[in-house]
Amino acid sequence: MDIRDKFLEHELDLILMFRSDIEDEDVPSEQKDDGTCVRFLRARNHNLTAAQKMWRKSMEWRKAYGVDEMIRRRNAILEGKLEKSPEYRLLEKYASGVIAGVDKDGVVVEWERIGICDLNGLLREVGPDNVLSWMVLVTEEQQISYRKVYNIY
Repeated sequence: MDIRDKFLEHELDLILMFRSDIEDEDVPSEQKDDGTCVRFLRARNHNLTAAQKMWRKSMEWRKAYGVDEMIRRRNAILEGKLEKSPEYRLLEKYASGVIAGVDKDGVVVEWERIGICDLNGLLREVGPDNVLSWMVLVTEEQQISYRKVYNIY
């Protein structure tokens, strides 16, 4: 699919300028693709300077918080190369948000298990940092699933 089919006409030049300015940044490629650029542009009413400033702050936060390392560890667990910690097992069992897969029409299905979520219990047993890390992973998995299923960006 051509880029012109995905975005508004006035966004095309802005996306290209945005990507050109960040192409040498040391971040995963999906953090500087067309879709990511347009999300930040739209969040800042198509102001390129403000969007790039917001993007850079976001990338700084990702690096400081270790998001990419969290994803690497999660993938190693899913591939059987790393054991699940006791905290991970509790979060997997009792946290609410997960991506269940796709339905027969290819639409992403998210499963919110609100009834089994005991936030106070999770905070007590695994700590707030692990709960926050889990939520970051769930959000990242959602982005990855949307990209794969809908061939977005």
